[in-house]
Amino acid sequence: MRSLRRRLLISLWIAVLAVGVVSAAVAYLQVSRQAKGLLDNQLAQIAVLVSGPSAGTRPPPSDDSDIEVAVWDADGTLKYSSSTLLGERHAARAGFSDIRLSRELYRMYATEIGGQHVEVAQPVDVREDQAEVAAIAALLPVLLLIPALAIVIGFVIRKLLQPVRELAQVVARRDDFAQETLPSAGLPTELKPLVEEINKLLTRQREAAERERAFIADAAHALRTPLAALQLQADVLEGSADAQERAARLADLRAGIQRAARLSTQLLSLARAVRCRRNSRKRGIG
Repeated sequence: MRSLRRRLLISLWIAVLAVGVVSAAVAYLQVSRQAKGLLDNQLAQIAVLVSGPSAGTRPPPSDDSDIEVAVWDADGTLKYSSSTLLGERHAARAGFSDIRLSRELYRMYATEIGGQHVEVAQPVDVREDQAEVAAIAALLPVLLLIPALAIVIGFVIRKLLQPVRELAQVVARRDDFAQETLPSAGLPTELKPLVEEINKLLTRQREAAERERAFIADAAHALRTPLAALQLQADVLEGSADAQERAARLADLRAGIQRAARLSTQLLSLARAVRCRRNSRKRGIG
């Protein structure tokens, strides 16, 4: 199973990437739409500028050679045309429209100003290129922000998980028979319940170990007396010369062995009962 840190990093990086892609797409569309709106305003402004009295004597006030301009008098006479593409009127109504001039798609603005009919056209490909350049320029900060944000997220997660690593190091340095509880000061709120439950488990284990030590001590004390009696009876039996006395001592020895065996059986049964009760507690907790 992967570590919590790696899972958090991957999840957050995916979330940041998804939000970044959506934000970039929305920003791209908005900037592209705004850029096209600005280009439409530019066509309208050029139409106003070229409709003045000097429209037929000077070129349109535009530095963009891709913009085509034509002006007609009220009687339909062509006063000025920037190229042969607009040698005749193309717009049937005022406003914006898309038309084809010499097999190329143009965005055209037509208007009537001071009795003059003005048409201003720009290739759609040029408009798309300009809008794309503006959109990419707006996207550049977002594209740079995504990897920077991913690095910041990795650093923050590493910093926040530092208490977990420190706690793991404390546990790793503990002695096998250490009974001290784990420190919970300075730990995140989410980790304190886990540390508290571990400390409770350590307390229960310490109490169980103390009970087992007491049980072993009691068992050793309980077995010491009958074993000493058996040893004494064996010594007496060995030094006895009378057959009847030896038989009586042997009977006492056998009785003592049986008592020791019963005591051992009782101790084993008690130990088994304690172990069964402990296992049942563990199953209840699990």
